Amino acid sequence: MFRFAALMTASLAGVTWAAAETIDVKYYGKLDLAPFACTDVSRSSFINRACYDKSQQFMVVQLRSVYTRIARCPPGSSRHF
Repeated sequence: MFRFAALMTASLAGVTWAAAETIDVKYYGKLDLAPFACTDVSRSSFINRACYDKSQQFMVVQLRSVYTRIARCPPGSSRHF
């Protein structure tokens, strides 16, 4: 799971900032995406979107239609693999 998070963090190079959007994250609850950098993922049939808050090292991904929280993932963690 950590490797997945690292790869997703690295793929957020061309991100856009989410504007006034609140989502419901599975097993977490409501989450305001204002501080998150989000990107749509078109290279996957399973992952639709990834959002990362660099200051909190917090990532959520939209797996098909459900947002899921990914454990803390520090920026640049992909260089450990």
